[in-house]
Amino acid sequence: MDQADTCKECGGRIVPDEGELVCKECGTVYERRMLSPRFVITPHVLETGVSPSRSYVAPGERPDSVGGLGSYIGYWLSDSLVDVQGRPLTPSRRGQYMRLRFLYNRRLRLTGCETDYRALCLLGHVAELLRLPRSARDRAAYLYKRLRRGRQRGPSSVALILVCLLSAIRESTMPDPPTLHEVIRAFSRIGYRIPVKRFIKACLFCDALGLKVRAQRSETYLRKVTRRVVSLIGEDLSPIDRDRWEERLLEAGLRILGRISSAERGGRDPYALAATAAYAAYKELASELKRPRLTQKVVAKATGVAEYTIREHWVKLFRRVNHQPQVQEGG
Repeated sequence: MDQADTCKECGGRIVPDEGELVCKECGTVYERRMLSPRFVITPHVLETGVSPSRSYVAPGERPDSVGGLGSYIGYWLSDSLVDVQGRPLTPSRRGQYMRLRFLYNRRLRLTGCETDYRALCLLGHVAELLRLPRSARDRAAYLYKRLRRGRQRGPSSVALILVCLLSAIRESTMPDPPTLHEVIRAFSRIGYRIPVKRFIKACLFCDALGLKVRAQRSETYLRKVTRRVVSLIGEDLSPIDRDRWEERLLEAGLRILGRISSAERGGRDPYALAATAAYAAYKELASELKRPRLTQKVVAKATGVAEYTIREHWVKLFRRVNHQPQVQEGG
C-alpha cells in the first residue's frame, strides 16, 4: 500500500467517500476531492454555421442559478467595482452601483421565476447534503430548465427536480453514487416529503418529454455494501486484513451477480440485490475466511435493507445460483 494512502493518525486506509478523502478506521478527513465535470456547456453550432436560438441554461456557465440576459454589474460574488480603465470607483459611486445591482438581481430572480428559483435552491441544498460533485448538480439544473422551458402542466417542481437529480447522478461516473432512498431521505431532511405516486408521475412526465432515467445496476452499489458489512463485522481485523477481506467479498459478489440474468433482476431494487449478493458471497467464502457465520439480520443492519427482502432474494435468486457458472449476458 502506498504511504500516501495511509492515515497518519492510525495507519488505516484512506478512501474516497462522498467527495472527500476519509480514513476508513478513524474517520479523519484529509481533503475534499471534487470530480471533474463530465460535460462543458459550449455554444452549439449547426452544420450550416448558424447557432440555434434555443438555450436551456443561464449565461456565464451557471446553469444552477436563475439569471437573465443582458449585462451584469461587476463580477459574480465580487464586491470590488472598477471603471473601464480598471481604476476602483469612489465609495459613493461604488455604493450606488451596488444598490443598483442588488435591485436588478432581486427583480430578475423573483419576477416570473419564483418556482424555478425555489427548485434550484432546493437542488443546491440536496447536492450539499449528498456531497455531490458540481458536474452532477449542473447537469440536474440543465435537465430541469430543459423540461420547464415549455411550461407544460405536469408534476410539482420538487418532484421534477428529484427526477432530474436522480438522472444526473446515474449519468455521472461517481465511484459511490447515492441510492434512490438516500436522495429521497435528503429531500425529507430539508422538509420535502415526496410520495411514491408523485415520484412515478414525475418519471412518466419526464419520459414523455424524452428524459429517461437510466436504470442502475447492482454492481454499482456492491462496493458500498461490502464496505458497510466489513466495517460492522470486521472490527477485530487489522486494516490490511480488512481491506483484503473487502476485496475478496467484492470479487465474489461480482461473480455471483454475473450468474443472474437481467430478466431475473427485473423489477427488483438494485441496492437490495447488492446487499443479498454480499450475503451470498460471504457464505461462499465463510470456510476459507474462517469467520463466524453471517446472518441476514447483520447484513440488514449494516446496509439498511429489510431482513425479509434479503431473505426473499436469497431464496428466489441466489440460493439456486450458488457455485454455478456465470451467465453469458452478465445480467
